[in-house]
Amino acid sequence: MEIGSGNSTKFAKKAILDHNLETKIISIDPYPRADIDKIADSNIRKRLEDLELSIFEELGENDMLFIDGSHHCFMNSDATVIFLEILPRLKSNVIVQIHDIFLPYDYPPGWENRYYSEQYLLAAYLLAGTKIFNIILPMQYISKDEELEGC
Repeated sequence: MEIGSGNSTKFAKKAILDHNLETKIISIDPYPRADIDKIADSNIRKRLEDLELSIFEELGENDMLFIDGSHHCFMNSDATVIFLEILPRLKSNVIVQIHDIFLPYDYPPGWENRYYSEQYLLAAYLLAGTKIFNIILPMQYISKDEELEGC
């Protein structure tokens, strides 16, 4: 299941086809950035804030939730709904991938006018010691760490 669709949907579909995976793509995006209606198995063209959130309770162990929404945390925004309403209701061992997270670093120079803020909410989760997440692959950290980047 993905929140926010576009090129990521195309990459996911290619991986499914290339590796003969038995899975499906459910796209949640009112206005996808690419034509993915024929790529995804199911398309939900509603704002996340207006969606019946029980759909996320259908995700089970090793299912993936890919998040690439607005990246803006404010009252009733998709990112706020994700962190405060969706993530706490997920079953154990659902794999969550959040796009455009640069932790432990800040957003890149030049991104100030994007006003992204979701990684700060994620940092609050992590710093509070929540057991919701097991970090599997912190890509930005790996890419900046001299010991890990060559692995």
